Amino acid sequence: MIQRGKIKRSRFKLSSSEYISIFIVSILVIVACVSFMVLHYRQQAQQRASHEKVQLLIQQQKTIIEAQRTALGKLPDVQLSEKTKKALALTSEKVPERVNDETSAFQCDGREYCTQMHSLEEARWFVRNCPNTKMDGDRDGEPCENDSRWH
Repeated sequence: MIQRGKIKRSRFKLSSSEYISIFIVSILVIVACVSFMVLHYRQQAQQRASHEKVQLLIQQQKTIIEAQRTALGKLPDVQLSEKTKKALALTSEKVPERVNDETSAFQCDGREYCTQMHSLEEARWFVRNCPNTKMDGDRDGEPCENDSRWH
C-alpha cells in the first residue's frame, strides 16, 4: 500500500537467519517426501517380484504334475485295508452332536485333559463341543475311560 509516497512494508520482516531456517526446513521436507516415495516404490517392486515368483512356481508345479500324470497313465484304484475301512466307517457313523453353548453349564475354556474335569458329564461335553481335547484316546466318544474317579 502506498501512504504519502512511501511504500508500506509488511510487519513480518524476516532476518537472513530466519530465511535460511525456512529454506533448510523446506529442503528437509522435500527430502523426506522423496525418500518416502522411493521406499514405497521399492516395497511395491519387491511385492510384485515375490508375487511373480510365486506364480512361476505354481505354474512349474502344475507342469510337473501334468508331466507325471501323462508318464504314469491311469493308476489303479487304491485298495483300502480292513483297518482303514473300519476307521472310516466309525468316523462317519459317530458324528457327535454339538450342544448349544448358550444353554450349557460348560464352556470351552482351553482345558484338554481328564484331570482338569470335575465330572464325567463335563468331560463328555468337552469331547463333543471343544476342539483339541485329549480325553478320548480311542475316539469312541467316551472320554476318560482310564480315569478311576468315574469308571
